[in-house]
This record gives sequence, C-alpha cells and structure tokens, in this order.
Amino acid sequence: MADGKRAWLRSISIRMPTLRFRAKITLGFALVLAITAVSMGIAYLGFERISNKVTSYRQSVAESDLARNIDRELISYQALARYYVVTAKDDDEKAALASEAKLKGAIDQSMKATTDSTRLDKITKLAREFRTYTKIFEDIRNLKHESDKVSQNELMRDGNR
Repeated sequence: MADGKRAWLRSISIRMPTLRFRAKITLGFALVLAITAVSMGIAYLGFERISNKVTSYRQSVAESDLARNIDRELISYQALARYYVVTAKDDDEKAALASEAKLKGAIDQSMKATTDSTRLDKITKLAREFRTYTKIFEDIRNLKHESDKVSQNELMRDGNR
C-alpha cells in the first residue's frame, strides 16, 4: 500500500518537476478552494431542496387552517340556523345571517388560497352545497315571515270584529 502511494507521488512529481515550493502551495490552495466551492454548491442544492419542502409544508398548514375555519363556521351556521327555526326570533335570525356571511367568506378565502386542483374541486362542491343550504334557509325565513304576517292579519281581523 505504501509503495502504491509513493509511486503515485513520484508520478505527480515527474509530471510537475519544475514547480517551485510557492507554486505548489498556490496549487494546493486552489485545490482547497475548488473542493470548498463544490461542497458549498452541494450544500446550496440541499438547502434549496429543504427550503422547497418547508414552503410546501407552510402551504399545506395554511390550507388546513382555512379548512378548519370553514368547519368551525359551518358548525356555527348550522347550529344558529336550527336555533332560528325553533325560536323564530329576530335576534336569532340576525345571528344566523351573520354566521352565513362568515361561512361564505371562509369558503371564498379558501377557494382563493387553494392551489391543488382536487382540493379546489372539493371546495367548489362545498360552495355549491352551501348555496343550496342557503336557499333552503332563505325559504324557511320567508315562510316564517309569511306565517307571522298571516297570523297577525288573523288577529287583527278578529280584533276588529
């Protein structure tokens, strides 16, 4: 093994017999710089890969936050709408309508922020179902208002008689 190293060193010294000590030092320094540049390039590529993964992770966390907001607002809206149907009070109606607006805003915000096409399709489907649910709630509100008007008219008629 030692003979192989000596032979290799001799072959290098035969190829560069005229280099002085200063030139050999300069050549060694250039070699160290080249090795450092290569290792820095490899580190940079690794950093870029990690940076892309972190960006992807942050995007997925942001999308999950938006999904959580939709879920929270949906639960709130459903509860308030059901409560309004039971009580038929104006305050409950206002609370349900405010919750409906928040849910619509959360869905719109999620649609704007989502980049993945499959997730965007699911959010679009949710938005369509939400519109359907909103129309049903609006019909219920209109029926409640009409029912109130009819009952008030009947009371007014009986009161006038």
